[in-house]
Amino acid sequence: MFKKSLKLIFTEPLMVLPLFICNLLGNARIPVKNQIVGYGFDINSIIRAYSRQIMVALLLMVVLLFISPFLTAWTNLMVKDKVLSGKIDFNKNSREAFKYYVRVLVVSLALIAALIIYIFLSIFIIGSLYVASKGSAGVFIIGILIFVLILGFVAILVTPVIPILVVEDEGFTGAFKRSFEFGFSNFFNILGVFVFNMIIGLLVGIIFKNVKIIQTLINSYMSTLLTVYIINKYIEEYIGFDKQNEVQALEDSTTLE
Repeated sequence: MFKKSLKLIFTEPLMVLPLFICNLLGNARIPVKNQIVGYGFDINSIIRAYSRQIMVALLLMVVLLFISPFLTAWTNLMVKDKVLSGKIDFNKNSREAFKYYVRVLVVSLALIAALIIYIFLSIFIIGSLYVASKGSAGVFIIGILIFVLILGFVAILVTPVIPILVVEDEGFTGAFKRSFEFGFSNFFNILGVFVFNMIIGLLVGIIFKNVKIIQTLINSYMSTLLTVYIINKYIEEYIGFDKQNEVQALEDSTTLE
């Protein structure tokens, strides 16, 4: 399934376009003419000196937050069509993405909120244990390791939520329930794709250190690979290839008519 997914993203480069646009916006650099010299820890002075850059950065974040659900849904719809019918209707998928916009946005905001809460709780717990242990380095290191392991574990369980939401046209609760079930049963498979993406990302960062556009393009391919793999695997296990044959037959009959 991994080889099939890897082949798919290179034979259908259009599937990568939405996430490439998303990553391009996310990696946009804001020109900074001033230098932080002589401000020390005077936050007010720093904010006044960089007010324009801060406003532009916040605007980009808001734009990205509200555009990314559409681009994400668009990617998932193209992958779904390719896996089920063997072809992509680029324009149809882009229009249909609006149907999933609100649900994908809600899921994204929920995950961001959960991540923020988890980070703050972890900082509080690890900090409390560190103080209680009178500055024990061992307690601090173990706390950080547990934090990373839990974060990685939960990330694998929730990664399929948006692909499943789109494939099954599911609601918020149903998508999370199915995502946890699928994530548990395919934990090491998804972990393997994550590790592969991290290795490729690291190598690309080293080889193309000064060529950001190449980094963005390859990272977009790797992000799409994860989506393609999850949808391929999910359809194989939960929907079956009978559905693929039905969709193909329906499209063939429509074409003949």
